Amino acid sequence: MRPISLLTWSIGLPAALAESWTVLASIPTGTLREHTTVALGSQVITLGGVVTGGATTKMVQVYDTTSNKWTRFADLPVPINHGNVAVVDGKIWLLGGLTSTSAAYTWKATTTAAVYDPTNGTWIPLEGLSTALARGASAVGVYNGTIYVAGGKAGTGAKSVDTVSAFDVASRKWLTSLPAAASRIPGARDHVGGAVVGHKFYVVGGRDTDTSNVKDTVFILDFEDLDAGWKTSAIKVPTARGGLATAAVGGKIYTFGGEGNQAAGSQGIFKESEVYDVAADSWAKLGPMSKPRHGTFAAEVGGKIYLPGGGTTNGLNSDVAYLDAYEP
Repeated sequence: MRPISLLTWSIGLPAALAESWTVLASIPTGTLREHTTVALGSQVITLGGVVTGGATTKMVQVYDTTSNKWTRFADLPVPINHGNVAVVDGKIWLLGGLTSTSAAYTWKATTTAAVYDPTNGTWIPLEGLSTALARGASAVGVYNGTIYVAGGKAGTGAKSVDTVSAFDVASRKWLTSLPAAASRIPGARDHVGGAVVGHKFYVVGGRDTDTSNVKDTVFILDFEDLDAGWKTSAIKVPTARGGLATAAVGGKIYTFGGEGNQAAGSQGIFKESEVYDVAADSWAKLGPMSKPRHGTFAAEVGGKIYLPGGGTTNGLNSDVAYLDAYEP
């Protein structure tokens, strides 16, 4: 096999914000969008998504950051896009998402939930959300063995929701005791960013139902004071957008791309990269993405943020197999 060269470049910013992008091995199975991405050790893993031609896939694809090569894990139990996924205790937890209907590019919520153990390569079924609460395109956060699913939507044409659900990994049950103040985010959101820093869950940007109805809000939940409920930060996201990718590194939340851009010539896509310093409670603008896109998902390994796939125009039929990594 011909060695794969890595293309790296730095962006001219002040030293405090020096950064670089590296183009890596493309997804070998072809284009991919609306998947979920998680990190497990040195691996970056994509789960499901929409592939070339518009079908939703079961594929679980694995990128090794040490070798710059792709392999596969066992397929998902059902085809899923916009999945709610987290890694806890070395296992991958799938808690629903969206799946295909009989119409092209039309999706509905699935109650499917399962956990994957890489040591034996099998998916084990779990208790799913009720049909009334099933959804995808949510923000997902983990704290002390509990997976929180915030916001989302139940499928194509459905409205965004403000619901927060919590799944206990130890008992493998959905919690029914979440305090009322913690059980709803302050505004309905889907295609929203999520990150945990310390003991707080940040739900960033997103949109309310319509692709163009993008939001600049940051909702914050203190896991150590659930009774206090969600707060809305007075500090807004510099660029309101939905379908953005987010990742937390070193006490900061990095945001990339997204859709809903109304500017002429943008193709509906945001090129912006922006970072929220949690301790300073402030945002800073970074250099643009190496390839602006939406419908991708970020995962951090070793201080680098990996973004596989995505779409380069608003909506459908512009998917890529591109993989790059951002290093703050």
